[in-house]
Amino acid sequence: MFSGIVECQSPVLKVVPRQGVLEVHIGRPGQFNQLSVGDSISVNGVCLTVEFYDSEKIVVALAAETLQVTQWDEKNLL
Repeated sequence: MFSGIVECQSPVLKVVPRQGVLEVHIGRPGQFNQLSVGDSISVNGVCLTVEFYDSEKIVVALAAETLQVTQWDEKNLL
């Protein structure tokens, strides 16, 4: 369960369907200076694991269980 403090908001840039998951690209906030692959970030109250990042984006993947529990899909993430 996420128990941190919300530091900022950032837009979803794109959603890419992959085999069994949705890959979500989120704009990387400037204050996220110490980000690492494997870190957990909260997106709308859901903890997601950072799979990739660069200076412009953070990439996470939502598996079937996460999609079912949150009722998120490609359409309502954008």
